[in-house]
Amino acid sequence: MRRRFGLKNRNQRGREEEPMATHSGGNGSRFGPEEYPLPETLEEAEQLAASIEEAVRRETGGAVRNLHVEVSRKGVFLEGYCDTYYCKQLAQQAAMCLSGDDRLTNRIEVS
Repeated sequence: MRRRFGLKNRNQRGREEEPMATHSGGNGSRFGPEEYPLPETLEEAEQLAASIEEAVRRETGGAVRNLHVEVSRKGVFLEGYCDTYYCKQLAQQAAMCLSGDDRLTNRIEVS
């Protein structure tokens, strides 16, 4: 159970990025910034990551191995491994309930 927080991430060119910022509600989003704001502090990011991790474990029955949740100013990232696409979908749905669907990247691999 690892959690990373993208506060001082480096981009592809090695430059440091700014810490988390408030979500601006991208194009076509059905959720506005008031409904699903990005955490503004490390403590809030930790709480959101822990809540998402708990929800994913509960909804999938713990079937996602090496589950890793990262919360950064760019959104929420899920990583891990599972046996079925259905399990991956369950994990994504559980995370979307807490993070909003326009900020979630599901990198869980089906193996």
